[in-house]
Amino acid sequence: MRKNHKILVVEDDDLIRTSLLELLELSEFKTFSAEEGREGLELAKRELPDLIITDIMMPVMNGMEFCRNVFQDNTLAHIPIIMLTARVAETDRIEGLEHGAVDYLTKPYNSKELILKVRNLLKAREQFKKKNWQYLLAISFEDSDLSEDEQLLKSVYEGISKQIDRFDFGVGDLAGQLNLSERSLYRRVKELTGVPVAEFIREIRLQRARSLVENKQVKTISELAYKVGFKSPKHFSRAYKKRFGAFPNPG
Repeated sequence: MRKNHKILVVEDDDLIRTSLLELLELSEFKTFSAEEGREGLELAKRELPDLIITDIMMPVMNGMEFCRNVFQDNTLAHIPIIMLTARVAETDRIEGLEHGAVDYLTKPYNSKELILKVRNLLKAREQFKKKNWQYLLAISFEDSDLSEDEQLLKSVYEGISKQIDRFDFGVGDLAGQLNLSERSLYRRVKELTGVPVAEFIREIRLQRARSLVENKQVKTISELAYKVGFKSPKHFSRAYKKRFGAFPNPG
């Protein structure tokens, strides 16, 4: 695993925030932090972290609002979020997951467990990035005798592809197309691909962008960004470079 993964910590308690940052840095992660959700959201947009750890109870913008904003932003929606909080009720945990968190730890947290969760989430993302999903899906879907899982993945892929130029197309829209609840869709896609639905959507967008570049079907970065559902060419270029190692070169 890369040693320069960037992790954003959003926590209003100075002692806990400092402790988290020291723990992550000892594990060779690059860190930066915010004291509440609004500041964290701006930092996330600027830095594009690989993972976010956030508290729930914070001033200005709490953790639930922060997660919802991240989850609804096409530039950030793929980033896994771990919620860290003193709230232990089952309803709180479910609410956090529904707002876009992928995991949940209660305070006082176990340091080893936290680092393991961070590493496992980042490992899953790295493995996912090594796959060319357009190629893999095209191969598997050539067979007319698809399993139930393959059929679902095909439906997910086709649903994303049909709406790929819509920057506001997200998990809720996809779930509606497939007549599934967002929770069910999230669970099934996570089981089949190892990553959240939002990241799967983002990957399909970026793979389509690379295909358009390679086949010289677009002339400008702006045209390319809009064709694959990014509303900001600047953010698209950064996401493309982060995914493929170089800026897109259309034309």
